[in-house]
Amino acid sequence: MDSLGTGFDALLARGAVGVLVLAAGWAILVVLAVALEARTGGRVRLAERAGCPPRLRLWLLAALVAVFGWTAPAHASDTGSGDASNRTAAALDGLPLPDRTTGTSTRVVLVAPGDSLWRIARRLHPRADDGELARSVAALYAANRSDIGPDPDLLQPGQRLLVDRPDTLPEAP
Repeated sequence: MDSLGTGFDALLARGAVGVLVLAAGWAILVVLAVALEARTGGRVRLAERAGCPPRLRLWLLAALVAVFGWTAPAHASDTGSGDASNRTAAALDGLPLPDRTTGTSTRVVLVAPGDSLWRIARRLHPRADDGELARSVAALYAANRSDIGPDPDLLQPGQRLLVDRPDTLPEAP
């Protein structure tokens, strides 16, 4: 006969073991799904389908990145050429990130339809005068010239522009 017996206590113990086995299986499935999500740059979203809460996904993703240092390219054609910060930002495209500062002084601004460097500078510095805005526009263009191209007036919706210290205006020459 079984060492657990046949009474209610034995049934309760077997039920608890079954629940633990199911929970462990789900946890393994979620960790593997989040790892796959990290390695594909967010294109494969299995953790959502497995019923993983968004905060747990973020925590697991942060843990996997911290432990393994994964920064997968956003596209298979990305061979690692170009700026490392652009590759890291591209690797995180599509991944849900918390809306909080990370302690860095660089911010990424997403270009919306109809945006210009002047409009972006005005949003970043609403109380600035025209001279300060002109310096801010020049600094924005200088920091993002490789992404914008030779014409600073030709921004594409969806472009990501890096803004160094968005809360301060550039110094006058």
